[in-house]
Amino acid sequence: MKILKEQFANPQGNLGKLSGLLMQIKDKNQSSWVVANSKVKPKSSVLEVGFGPGLGIESASGFAFEGFVAGIDISDIMLQTATKRNSEKIRQGKVELLKGDVMEIPFEDYYFDLVFSVNSIQYWEDVQESLREIKRVLKDNGEIAIAMHPYWLETEADCIQLREKITKEVQAAGFKNVKANLLYLKPVTAFCIYGLK
Repeated sequence: MKILKEQFANPQGNLGKLSGLLMQIKDKNQSSWVVANSKVKPKSSVLEVGFGPGLGIESASGFAFEGFVAGIDISDIMLQTATKRNSEKIRQGKVELLKGDVMEIPFEDYYFDLVFSVNSIQYWEDVQESLREIKRVLKDNGEIAIAMHPYWLETEADCIQLREKITKEVQAAGFKNVKANLLYLKPVTAFCIYGLK
């Protein structure tokens, strides 16, 4: 179980490739749901933190089709996989994928309209520091979207408790108008916490 958790946090080697395939199955519809429920517009600039196999990047570039979509991930394997998936948009200059950490986002202040993350916050070393770094790169009134499907939890009560914890973390980082959207999946409900800078 520990090895699997480590592979989802930072996929490497053959196990990392398997983790990437599992992410594609697990996250396929979540990324589109997260972006569709955000305030993203055709000319928006968007960043995904922890892009994994690149499904969220692909989805975001469809919504922000006249804008710019970037992504950071700490895994070399996921960078290769996501680059392959989004190669045409990268060639067009509409997508840029980088190896990077959420605590040191390689973009300037006030750069993005939306920063989103799907199933990665549980691996962040320091949640508050990471949220402050996300806030730094967001434009004024820019939006954060933190989504998770905590399939490892046994009950909906546990899921609600986790959702409330992440909501409080986002609020503590200074985001306003914080709300949660729900996506009813098995074995427990997925959620996305939205907030504005």
